[in-house]
Amino acid sequence: PQQADSELRSPAWAAPAHVFKMKALPSGGDAGPGNPLDDLSTLPHLAVVIDVRHMPRPSSGKVASQGFALLPVFAGPGYIASGAYRLPLLKLASGAEPSPGFLEQVASTGVKASLAQAKQARQIKVEDGASVEVLLLDEARAGEWDAPNAPPESSWQPVLDVLGGDRRALERYKAKKQSKLARTQYTAQIDEKVVAAKFANALGFDDREE
Repeated sequence: PQQADSELRSPAWAAPAHVFKMKALPSGGDAGPGNPLDDLSTLPHLAVVIDVRHMPRPSSGKVASQGFALLPVFAGPGYIASGAYRLPLLKLASGAEPSPGFLEQVASTGVKASLAQAKQARQIKVEDGASVEVLLLDEARAGEWDAPNAPPESSWQPVLDVLGGDRRALERYKAKKQSKLARTQYTAQIDEKVVAAKFANALGFDDREE
């Protein structure tokens, strides 16, 4: 749900961390010792798809797609691209959700090449000023960002790439629009906790789970 201290015209949402464990490979093979398919270096274009949804009217209990973001998992053969990233929020011309065909293209050619091709063909739209901040860390390095250490500063390179390297456009993209805080819209019946519960229920999640 939207953070209560973020602004209505520059909203911010928060989500808990998740640990992804590879139980089965996309090829259909079972992950395990001795399996020749159990080699993540053969999946160079593996990517995380972040599906962003919002609740236009908390009282309705219904959510709608806001767009999506993509993050390549590997920085090289077998090396997790650990780091903090600002990813552009995207929508296809056909809708806010990524189509199966587009995801197949990402799996085949990679995130950067797929976005460049889609943007050139005007098949994708970058949501002005919207970004998704993602922290990715190899499980083998778990604990590196625990207190008192802090995660690295988020890189805006993914946004810059999709903007064609235009740094002036990036500065405009990063500019905040001043407005009231989200908490000013809460009432005695609809507060931050109620909205979080309604949002989790609409997605089919238990809001107590992380």
